[in-house]
Parts: sequence; structure tokens; C-alpha cells
Amino acid sequence: MHSFSARTLAALAVLFVASTMVGLQAQTNLKYQEPPKAIVDLVDTRPTPTVEVSPKDKAGRQWLLIEAISGLPPIADLAQPELRLAGLRFNPRTNGPSRGRYFTSLRLQALPDGKEKEVSGLPANAKIRFTAWAPDARHVSFVNTSDDAKNAGLSLWVVDVSTAQAKQLPGVALNGVVWHALRVDERQPETDLQSGG
Repeated sequence: MHSFSARTLAALAVLFVASTMVGLQAQTNLKYQEPPKAIVDLVDTRPTPTVEVSPKDKAGRQWLLIEAISGLPPIADLAQPELRLAGLRFNPRTNGPSRGRYFTSLRLQALPDGKEKEVSGLPANAKIRFTAWAPDARHVSFVNTSDDAKNAGLSLWVVDVSTAQAKQLPGVALNGVVWHALRVDERQPETDLQSGG
């Protein structure tokens, strides 16, 4: 067995400390690095919009609701407070979901080959969730989430399909935790919901 002398151990210790210090200095001088633009564009690409087909109206016509999905969440959204209750995560400022994507705009298209119409009257910086067709296909309802200090919370909105105009229902305050739980438990076939069964 070879034994290391005190000088050898001291030399190894000095080399270790010196190499560690060089590594620390190299890391502290690094600037924030961004990937190439092609990678940024790929990651920031917005998802394909989702669509919902309406039930048939009295004349037998149907509509397509086209919902533009949000991109990656901004830092402001990620920094929002979050509480947990019974497996749900919610923002106490809005009483709504604290995570997940939302819709930023809505469009309507008459089927089979109608022209697309942009829904007007949507709230500024819309964060739309829980869209639903009325059984007669004349209206679409949705919940908008706002974390604006003046108007924080969840508001109920209705879109008139004939005019493609959205308006908020005044005086309606929603609790998003309860709303979300009801929507999750509602997993019935569409025909059952339409017939009231």
C-alpha cells in the first residue's frame, strides 16, 4: 500500500480549491443566453384552435365555434398566487383556475360552408374558459377570468350567434372552484344534456 504524504495531500487540496474557484468565476460571468430564433419560434407557436359544433337550430342548421388557444403563459400569469382545495388549484384573486390554457378569441362559422365571423365585444385581454352552446344553438356562453385589480374574478358572458356579439351578464359573480367541479362532473353525453335527462 502506498501512503500519500502530507505535501501530496496539500497539493491536491490546493488544486481542487483552485479548479473550483475557476469554475465559479466562469459561471458568474455568463450572460443570459437565448436559443436560436428558429427554436424560439417553434416553442412560441400557438396551438391549433379548437372547435365545437352546435346542436341543430329550429331550421336544422349548425354552427362551428372556433376557439383560439393561448400560447405559453406570461411570467405575470405564472407569478399569480395559487391555493389548493380538494385536488383543484385556484387563484384566490379570481376564484378561478390558476393553471392551464385558455381561449383568447372566438369566431363563428355557419356549416357546411359559411363565412367565418369574428365575435366582437369580447373583454380586453380575454381569458375565456368553459364555453358552452345553448341547446337551441342561438347563444354561446363562456366564463372570462380577469385578474385586473379593479375587476378581478370570473364573469359570465353570452354571445348572440346571429350578430356575433358578446356581452357580459351584469351582477353575476361566479366561484370558479365550484364551477370547475360542476363542469368536471357533467360528463354526460350531449344528447342527455339536450333532452334534460
